[in-house]
Amino acid sequence: METGQDQGASGPARQKVCIVGASGKLGQYMVQHALDRGYEVAGVCRETSVPKLDRFQGRITLHPGATDDRDVIKEPSTAAMPC
Repeated sequence: METGQDQGASGPARQKVCIVGASGKLGQYMVQHALDRGYEVAGVCRETSVPKLDRFQGRITLHPGATDDRDVIKEPSTAAMPC
């Protein structure tokens, strides 16, 4: 799990976290734990596992793809949410 901070002009930085394997048992626990603590969450999981994260819809940013593919994990790093 990697964390970062977003330096916003309107207040204190909001913590960010990227969870690889977010749809797994431990991954879902980590997503919920991070959301409960106010983190902005990005999750990487296999495309076939995206429905497992429906309960977090609208609260996390999903990046579907192979979790052992470096390009899939790097993709969020080119966006506003690094993984």
